[in-house]
Amino acid sequence: MKKIFILIPLLLSLTAFQIGNYTVCNTNRISWKENVKLKWKDFQGAPDMSTELDALTDCGIDMDYKTDAQGNWKITVTNYFDKKLSWAKDTSSKDLLQHEQLHFDICELYTRIARKRFSVFKKADEKSMQLIKTTGQTTLNEWQKEEVKYDTETNHGLKKDKQKIWNDKVKKSLLELKAFASK
Repeated sequence: MKKIFILIPLLLSLTAFQIGNYTVCNTNRISWKENVKLKWKDFQGAPDMSTELDALTDCGIDMDYKTDAQGNWKITVTNYFDKKLSWAKDTSSKDLLQHEQLHFDICELYTRIARKRFSVFKKADEKSMQLIKTTGQTTLNEWQKEEVKYDTETNHGLKKDKQKIWNDKVKKSLLELKAFASK
């Protein structure tokens, strides 16, 4: 089994690992679910008082690829919100919480994009393995750029009109990729 772990500022480490027949899960993580929204109590990390940011969402995308006995690709893409690395200075603002939720929604969006892109890979061979690695890295790079663009355009949620545009844009994109949603 091979794993792709690519670090970007928001993100990655293992959600669960196997010990014999037992899976040990990281209880500090939340998987994205359509009808479950973040709450301020999920932001359990210590606030960084040296920054002007009021909150930080630490989320990530894990990509796992392996082959089955018939030589077909089995690619799994998951995402998470890390409660211990996410923090907030001000837990009274609903607007700020919505802004942070959209960071996690964008993470889900790029998880779906990765799943869609990986869905074309069937038979495992050296060429497809290189394409999978490149596809994974490209998707993560695009996600990172989108997160930066989101914060820049909304000024971290302070520009209400831009925040609304982003809310609608991400909601529409998630619907378009519903077939690749986290289950």
